[in-house]
Amino acid sequence: MIPRPRPISGLALDAALVKRVKSVCKRARCNARSACELLWEHLEAQHAETRLLALLLWDVLFCRSAAFREATAARIQEFVLLTIGDDRRSDASLPPPRDAAAALRAKAIAMFESWHDAHAARYQRLRGARRFLERSLKVTFPKAAARAAAEAAERRRRAEGDRRKRRAALDARRVQKEVASGGLREIEDNLEVMERCLEMLVPEMSGNKAGAGYGEG
Repeated sequence: MIPRPRPISGLALDAALVKRVKSVCKRARCNARSACELLWEHLEAQHAETRLLALLLWDVLFCRSAAFREATAARIQEFVLLTIGDDRRSDASLPPPRDAAAALRAKAIAMFESWHDAHAARYQRLRGARRFLERSLKVTFPKAAARAAAEAAERRRRAEGDRRKRRAALDARRVQKEVASGGLREIEDNLEVMERCLEMLVPEMSGNKAGAGYGEG
């Protein structure tokens, strides 16, 4: 099942052999557990490409067999160290070549996150392994990072919307004040004009009244 190491771009599992392995594992739970034990030998290889190929098959069986998941969960801490590594420990670093080790780590992180999302409710050790990865190894999971980025973008969008609403409200109040102030000045100007007109009309009217009274007398 696990071919010899080759360039990362050419790494792939034989589809026909994968189908046969799945068929054997499906026949009995003990077969799935045995497959898990056999894969450990490849996962412990001192070559990152071999580990990566073992990981690809591991994902296929993990997603399809409860017995395989149980066997994996029982040794999940060891699995994490062999596929993701721990740079704090010299005995837990990933083997060469470097590009294959980087691909192995990235694939294992993404794979583990999918396993955790789908099966953590049933397997407590998956939850514990995730806490270890996040808190101790400071691992960033791609889906979680994408959700966090989307949530941050949404918060920024809402904050910007709130700022625009507040700015629009302030602008509206400013316009209302300017309109009210301008209207008041217009009224004052009209009153002043009216007052001058009345001052011009009232003396004339008073004079006319006085003259009319004199003639009648």
